[in-house]
Amino acid sequence: PQHRSCLAVAVRHGTRGAAIGGAFGAISTGFNAYQMGYRGASLMTQAGGGALSNALAFGSWTFLFGGSSCAMERIRGRRDAINAVVAGGFTGGVLAAVQVRHALRYNLPHVAQNAAISAMIAVVFYEVARI
Repeated sequence: PQHRSCLAVAVRHGTRGAAIGGAFGAISTGFNAYQMGYRGASLMTQAGGGALSNALAFGSWTFLFGGSSCAMERIRGRRDAINAVVAGGFTGGVLAAVQVRHALRYNLPHVAQNAAISAMIAVVFYEVARI
């Protein structure tokens, strides 16, 4: 069987994640801005900022997760929940480490916690997708 490129998988996941994150960010930020009294162009600016922020965050997570999950599948030769746990933990850890890179050694518990939470989320989504 022909193998798919893990970079292509990561890009596809990242693109889809960015679209979902951007839509969610625009709606939620726009709604909150409207409640705070923003109207017209200023409302659209707020919604656009929320869309961009959420698109980058969710797109980054799904890009890293998609690529690392594909790599795990390639390395292990099987598609199972272990790949989701490892890929989720890796993704959460990397993204947390990037956030606290200026003082990483003082924030290792935060990085580990984020990795664990991401691993749990990933395995839940893996199991739900099997239903």
